[in-house]
Amino acid sequence: MLFSQLFAECFLHYRGARGVAGNGYMMKDYTQLPPVAMCLVLTVAVFVLPPCLYEVLRRIPVARWRVLGITKRKERKL
Repeated sequence: MLFSQLFAECFLHYRGARGVAGNGYMMKDYTQLPPVAMCLVLTVAVFVLPPCLYEVLRRIPVARWRVLGITKRKERKL
C-alpha cells in the first residue's frame, strides 16, 4: 500500500507540473488570484507562449533538430 501511494504521488506530481492544466493547478494552489484573473493569465499564456517558444527554438540549430525535427537543406551546386 505504501509503494502504491508513493508512486501515485510522484506520478501525479510529475504529470501535474506539465502543460496548461498543471500551470492552472499550481496557480490555484500557490496564488491568491481570483479565478477570472487566472483564466485570463492562462488564456494569454496559451496564445503567446507557443509562438515565442517556436521562434526561440527555431534559431538554435541543435534544439531545432531535436525538438522540431527541422534540418537546414544544403543547396546543391550543379
